[in-house]
Amino acid sequence: MDARQVREREKDFINLPVVTAIGTEIIDNAKTRLSDKIYARNARTLTVLWSEKLNFNAVASIRSDGTHEITFNYGVSVETYRDAFLLPQFCVREFSKPQYDELFEALSFDGRRQALPVGLSVEDAKIDIQVFGLTWLYAHEQAHLFQHHGECEAQLLGLKDGPDGSSLSELPVNGATPLSGAHASIRHALELAADHEATLFLISSLSAGSGLTPSKLWCFVVSLMCTFLRLHNETDAGAVSAPFGSHPKPAYRMRIAIRQILGLFDLPDVEGRFQGIRDPAHAAQIMEHASLTATVYWHIRYLKREKFPEFLKNALLPTSVPEEYAKAVFWTWASLRPLVLTKADGWGQGSVMYLRDFESLM
Repeated sequence: MDARQVREREKDFINLPVVTAIGTEIIDNAKTRLSDKIYARNARTLTVLWSEKLNFNAVASIRSDGTHEITFNYGVSVETYRDAFLLPQFCVREFSKPQYDELFEALSFDGRRQALPVGLSVEDAKIDIQVFGLTWLYAHEQAHLFQHHGECEAQLLGLKDGPDGSSLSELPVNGATPLSGAHASIRHALELAADHEATLFLISSLSAGSGLTPSKLWCFVVSLMCTFLRLHNETDAGAVSAPFGSHPKPAYRMRIAIRQILGLFDLPDVEGRFQGIRDPAHAAQIMEHASLTATVYWHIRYLKREKFPEFLKNALLPTSVPEEYAKAVFWTWASLRPLVLTKADGWGQGSVMYLRDFESLM
């Protein structure tokens, strides 16, 4: 079965009531683990709402009465499930073709040439990608609330909250002019700050107990890259030197996330938290493999670019984030962070992104 036939048969496995029920259960579990105790401690209320809209979007809001809300579209569950179901199938059926040998040989870790890591079944990959993707997105929206990003954005821009409070939507309003200049820099800094807290929590949770394995790390990065691509609706992988739009480019977000995860190896209690991952270089190989696998899948499935390797140059992660972009975000965050620290009431200041210098983003 080729990529086109897979696309045509997708309607056969998307059972909307079942898929949305699974998504709701995953999000409810995340709320119980991540939020309930903190909101009880702070005497606040968090409500999770679902919209029947089928596009991929989530909105974090603080109402005028102080109530916190996270609204997910059904499309979040559907599209996360779609990628969790299809991507492992692509690894087995599509990426096993000889034309991909060169790619996965270059990406191999532990001498493995195939796309799906050894020991990871298609079914286990599907479950982990779905759970990690939805849990990370929940943690990302929660970070916007814990750090009061909507209020901070409005205050820095000299705007007033609307009559219903403040909110941040992952998708811009239809027809809205793309953000640019200072507003884009602010939004990009806030999105990266929410990424930081969500990634910190997920990796800390996965590395607790029996430790983070290569397969778990691979599935997490795959789910993260798919989420970044979907939120940005990526169609052009060209480099940009200044923040534009509401979200950083997926490749930049992934490069920054990889840097953050590798930084965890410098922590004093790292021993025992990584099982089968030898050192930062090994972790980097796994994450590069996962992020490019997800990107190649995205190009074939959604952008209809099936002539490999012609599109590969557009799928590769940049080796670093452009200096001009990193400086713009760094100096914006330097202005934002003190304000965020005065408002943050979630996991504490340790979860608020700290950047030593602009090279921390590169």
